[in-house]
Amino acid sequence: MVAMRLEWDDGERHRGDYGRVASAIGLGEAPPDGLIMHTAGATPDGGFRVFDVWESRDHIEAFFADRLMPLMAEVLGGAPDPPARTEVYA
Repeated sequence: MVAMRLEWDDGERHRGDYGRVASAIGLGEAPPDGLIMHTAGATPDGGFRVFDVWESRDHIEAFFADRLMPLMAEVLGGAPDPPARTEVYA
């Protein structure tokens, strides 16, 4: 298993972006292969955090490349802001 944490400092903006992308991607209706757990929400300091647990790093990379990044570019009108902090726990 692999856990991944992504954090952005501008929580207000990223909560809105997350909501639009999450709605379009339909995680509840069609979860990506290998996803075990997904959470997202505000941090105590006003940022925004996504925390996932996946079966493998390959599953994360496939989801990002094949589904998430193309959809984010479409929904957000361009490439998303990279997270301020990213940690992967393998």
